[in-house]
Amino acid sequence: MAVKLSVNLNKIALLRNSRLHNNPDVTEFTRIALENGANGITLHPRPDGRHIRPQDVTDIQYLLKKSYPHAELNIEGNPFSGVFGQPGKTMCDFVLAVRPHQFTAVPDADGQLTSDHGWQITDKNYDALTEMREKMRLAGIRLSMFADPKESDISAISAVGAERVELYTESYAKAYLTPQRKEVLSHYHTVARHAVRLGMGVNAGHDLDLQNLPDIARLPGLEEVSIGHALTADALRYGFAEAYLIALTAILMIMLYLVLRYGSGLTATVYGFQIYDLPLLAVLLGLIKKALKRNFGSDFLAGISIVTALIMGEYLAGSVVVLMMSGGEALEHMALKNASSVLTALAKRMPSVAHLKNGESITDVSIDKTEPGQEIVIYPHEICPADGTVTEGYGTMDEAYLTGEPYLTEKAPGATVFSGSVNGNSVITVCITKKSSDSRYAQIMQVMRESEQRRPKMRRIADTLGAYYTPLSLLIAVTAWILTGDPIRFLSVLMVATPCPLIIAIPTAIIGTVSLSAKRGIIIKDPTVLEKISTCRTAVFDKTGTLTYGEPELTEIVPADGISHELLIRQAVSMERDYDHARKNNILPEPVASIHEKPGEGLWGDFNGEHWLITGRRLVKELFPEAAALLPAETGGLECVLLRDRQYAGLMRFRDKPRNESRLFIDHLSPSHRFDKIIMLSGDRENEVRYLAEKVGITEIYAGKTPEEKLEIVRELNKRSPVLYVGDGINDAPALTAATVGLAFGKGSDITGQAAGAVIMDTSLTKVDELIHIGMRMRAIALQSALGGIILSILGMLLAAAGLFNPLTSAIVMEVIDVMSVLNAFRASFRPKTLSDF
Repeated sequence: MAVKLSVNLNKIALLRNSRLHNNPDVTEFTRIALENGANGITLHPRPDGRHIRPQDVTDIQYLLKKSYPHAELNIEGNPFSGVFGQPGKTMCDFVLAVRPHQFTAVPDADGQLTSDHGWQITDKNYDALTEMREKMRLAGIRLSMFADPKESDISAISAVGAERVELYTESYAKAYLTPQRKEVLSHYHTVARHAVRLGMGVNAGHDLDLQNLPDIARLPGLEEVSIGHALTADALRYGFAEAYLIALTAILMIMLYLVLRYGSGLTATVYGFQIYDLPLLAVLLGLIKKALKRNFGSDFLAGISIVTALIMGEYLAGSVVVLMMSGGEALEHMALKNASSVLTALAKRMPSVAHLKNGESITDVSIDKTEPGQEIVIYPHEICPADGTVTEGYGTMDEAYLTGEPYLTEKAPGATVFSGSVNGNSVITVCITKKSSDSRYAQIMQVMRESEQRRPKMRRIADTLGAYYTPLSLLIAVTAWILTGDPIRFLSVLMVATPCPLIIAIPTAIIGTVSLSAKRGIIIKDPTVLEKISTCRTAVFDKTGTLTYGEPELTEIVPADGISHELLIRQAVSMERDYDHARKNNILPEPVASIHEKPGEGLWGDFNGEHWLITGRRLVKELFPEAAALLPAETGGLECVLLRDRQYAGLMRFRDKPRNESRLFIDHLSPSHRFDKIIMLSGDRENEVRYLAEKVGITEIYAGKTPEEKLEIVRELNKRSPVLYVGDGINDAPALTAATVGLAFGKGSDITGQAAGAVIMDTSLTKVDELIHIGMRMRAIALQSALGGIILSILGMLLAAAGLFNPLTSAIVMEVIDVMSVLNAFRASFRPKTLSDF
């Protein structure tokens, strides 16, 4: 089970009372925490209302529902104490009203917090705690209870009915730098194992920071850790990373060094060091440990460079390396944030209020309180707050923000609308079809967070290249030292060798491409799709809804003798009540006296004393053998047989119409994208599949296949070459999961969308072609940035080995190479001139 990370914001809220900070925005810190990997937020409201305020809880809860629906809100406190100074209200009452995901109780004998943390369960509070547990259970709130491993009775906590025990880790934090650390940690493991045996999960929190967190993260049964008590506002603001702080310190110390050395004229020494070198020594000695512990990707080379610079007295060059590494990570953070600007803008545009229609009245309500089946009104130029179907009104909507297409879409009763679309000049009434959390807009936001948190396999290219690059760099550096006898050559080579392009350029290109895809109406759920799609050599397509529109089209009418085409169509339209078809084809429906359907026969209708029946070929053969003798030969497709007074009147044939672009798209796959095999895989009858395959230019088909058979076929194809699978139905979900790259059309099933690695929001094969081009472009840019940076670095190493660069010059050259690589990778977020070639 993956351990969840919750951030406790009490320390941040406490800073409101400090003159060092100007009223920190707790809600903003919540957003920062969640955007940087946290899974939840922990709050501890005090009885007097200090630190956490009522408005904080409301604002954070609204933020989670609106933008982070999968993040958890955890509240902790004494269930029997007061809250926010409200008379007659207890913390338990407050929690039941707010309904967070989890409540962590702090029980004690007196029902109040005590200075020595005496959190014992006694006869005095056992019944009250048990009653509280039952209330929490009915409200759907998970109950956790604080436990000091030195004092608390874990068995008693289990007896109360708690689902989790939260270990109070202050004693471990205090012992972290002492010889008692291992003993304390061993005791924590014993307590955690005891809790697990009793069927409880384990949480850990209080005074945890980034140093002591790894040890606690290994506790048995650990489900969640809470950090934040020891965090400062600045540390949280910068995403739990100290890169900005390290970079800022390095810049200030380098500036001080330059002032002292070249501006002051001071020549004094301190313990043998020049006074102007002291700021640089402060950078190296104070930050070397933190720099080496950062996940810079190639910290081995960076560490050797910094230590060598310190030993050899090249303090300025060593400080520049620290600045380079921390500044590089800061640059990556800014680049990735900017690359995701389109998706961030989507989050800010998310509508929060809907105009709910109740009869003749209209009421403004939170979009979270709307349900499918309710009607809402969208006024001119408003953003549609929910997915639905138009029931009243005619007009246009701008869906460019979701699809990337620059034109307006006509809307009329029956048309589908999506949340995030901008209404035109008309008032439109929409019947909601999905909850706000399931809407197209919400799916885009969730996919954004998931895709940014996943580590694409393409990132392993950096690891692979680094495995060769690091020893090569050391070889060049050591060789230069041996051949010249000058250790400065060794340091100069290492200074220019640090491979930042590998660790910065590739993720920048990936996130930029995710952003570009979103603008084009393509949602990347798994970024590995971008890497793999250009390597696929087998393309497999579902038939219905993928290569076709998924809407049967009337292709042939075969009337009996004495029956006209027009009569057959009119009677069929009247009985099926397809008034839209009648309107489009200028057909005046016949008045029907009655319409009814008999099981096992078909649809009956009475017209002026005539009894008409719409049924299928098989039923005609079984029930009306005389009429069956007049049926024309079967040729495929969907057939509807019409009988008048039990006599054959005619037959209509329907076929699923291929998409207009299907033939062109299929024909260009092999020459343009090097696909060796193109297959149609369908559950339909073979004659139907073969008919469509001939229409679109596919020669290899599999027909009549179940979802299980589709899955097995895709697995076998995958063994021979990477497979691209495109589908839209629930029966495609298993095959989508098994394919190298699974693409789903967004108007299909939600299950299909979950199974696919990418979702095409607008059912168009042109978008599939765009995704192939986007993936090819991303791969090219990422490799161009990484390999280009490495080649320049190797060239710099050779020049440094030849003595043309000193350590400081090498460090500056490396910084220039980093910036060039990141700027080139950033191109991936911009739309090229051409994204399709058919």
